[in-house]
Amino acid sequence: MLTAIRKSDKNKVFGSQIDKDIEAEYYCEYCGKIVIHHNPESAVRIGHFKHKSNESLCPNITGETEIHYKTKYDIFNYIKKGWSVNLKILELEKWICNNSVRPDIYIETPKGNRIAIEVQATILTVSEIKRRTEIYFNNDIYVLWILPFEHGRIYEKVPIQNDYSKNGYEFVWEYREKVKLKEMEIFLYWAYLKKLLFWDIEHQDSDSFICVSFSEYKGNSAEFIKDGIDKYYSAKTAKTIKSTILVKKNIKFNQLSIRKIKEFNAPFRNYNIPNRRLFTFEENNK
Repeated sequence: MLTAIRKSDKNKVFGSQIDKDIEAEYYCEYCGKIVIHHNPESAVRIGHFKHKSNESLCPNITGETEIHYKTKYDIFNYIKKGWSVNLKILELEKWICNNSVRPDIYIETPKGNRIAIEVQATILTVSEIKRRTEIYFNNDIYVLWILPFEHGRIYEKVPIQNDYSKNGYEFVWEYREKVKLKEMEIFLYWAYLKKLLFWDIEHQDSDSFICVSFSEYKGNSAEFIKDGIDKYYSAKTAKTIKSTILVKKNIKFNQLSIRKIKEFNAPFRNYNIPNRRLFTFEENNK
């Protein structure tokens, strides 16, 4: 976790913003047990806190990866720098809803809207995503699920003919026709009505939010002759593969909006997409 409570003054502090102090003590905001401050000198890893090994079953022990740490910290600083003066509350790792969920970033606006930003850099079960989605809905909180952006996953290099190049062709990046989604991503794909939202931690493709729209992918139809009889198989819709159709980059925080969407059954899956309140990007808000 990136934050903890400093015992000396009861302030919530950032592991990356304080110096290593062997005399200082910090404790977990949730369970109250002592945590260890890690602030490596190398910029490769970000400062954070950890519970002592085998000491606690605290829900704050999430096993977050370095890319998760860096992504949520980057998003937090981005919002803080550009919009914090216009927000009532902007907090990293805040336990809410009777300590049942802890979004990576929690926001309250002057109009009273409450927003939770969840970074998902590792596999999460559909049941857990549903649990959190339902808790947010029942507590009037709009959630934004963010995935780490991978350029090569959304785009692919395609050769095109070019008489001016040495080999007679060159490679260009085009939308990838076949993108295989993990099960949790399929849930979010349907929850966001065939869209997924991303954050590029390297800032190579975008300096803010990215929204990728997909469509259902269908394989090729086939015609052939078997036993002297013409056969035809129509293209089938793939269950886990989608096609990239549009990528919107550099979406600013104030271009995102709140939306309430009703429950429906997810096509080709054995679960439903529950009623939800989403913080999302709509094309007409650009």
